[in-house]
Amino acid sequence: VATPELVVSDPEDGVPTTVTIVTLPTNGDLFYDGARVTAGQVIADFDPALLVLDPHNGPQTVQFTYTNL
Repeated sequence: VATPELVVSDPEDGVPTTVTIVTLPTNGDLFYDGARVTAGQVIADFDPALLVLDPHNGPQTVQFTYTNL
């Protein structure tokens, strides 16, 4: 499942360069470019189209936190 587009930006050129996944969802797994994401993972040259979610059974509301530099 594609994730909603994350709100990220680079003040210098408007293109995000690095995103850190701070916490993971409790009812799903995040994947970036086919690889499972881990808490604290730093993703350089972030492309939001490569972030997908594999939800677990149950509620489909999934939350996780991230930062961008």
